[in-house]
Amino acid sequence: MKLKKRCFYVTMILALFVAACSDKVIEKPFISPPFPALNQGYTSFSFDAESGDTLLFTSGSRIIVPADIWVDSAGNKITGKINLKYREFSNAGDVFLAGIPLAYDTAGRRENLVTAGMFEIRSFKDSTELFIADNKSLTVQMASNETNADYNFYFLDEEAKTGNILAQTHQRKILKFRKLKTPLQPCSQIYLFHLTKVILR
Repeated sequence: MKLKKRCFYVTMILALFVAACSDKVIEKPFISPPFPALNQGYTSFSFDAESGDTLLFTSGSRIIVPADIWVDSAGNKITGKINLKYREFSNAGDVFLAGIPLAYDTAGRRENLVTAGMFEIRSFKDSTELFIADNKSLTVQMASNETNADYNFYFLDEEAKTGNILAQTHQRKILKFRKLKTPLQPCSQIYLFHLTKVILR
């Protein structure tokens, strides 16, 4: 009889423990790549903050960084060598593999963005993340295969976990060239989205 009671008590304790564990909610990260091994990597550049630089990419994209635009989180001006990390996603498949949500709120409704491309840009001084100073800006010219000009520029707010519209984009058609064994020939038309006053996160 005592053995049965002990078994019963153990079973009850175990059941309560399982129930308590099942009530714990594990929050999924806001940005969660479904296949981390396929997540797009960053291209890194190092240059002097006082000099700025123009960064070119094989995709045809370009970043124009003026001199003396960087500050830390307290607003202190940054000097010396900094590191800029950049990656871009040319289509919805790339965005999906990066685990970046395309949902946003408009007039109280939940909608999904149609993307002509997306980029992520971050800058660091050693391990300290940097920001663009007030009244300063950099220019991103991102290449895209999308020919429709009806696109807005959205900033992904990682704290609010939503996309916020920042500015209108302006398209400029260019020709993309690819280095082949034969002389260079135009292989496709791409479009540059000219974005200014980019907010860096």
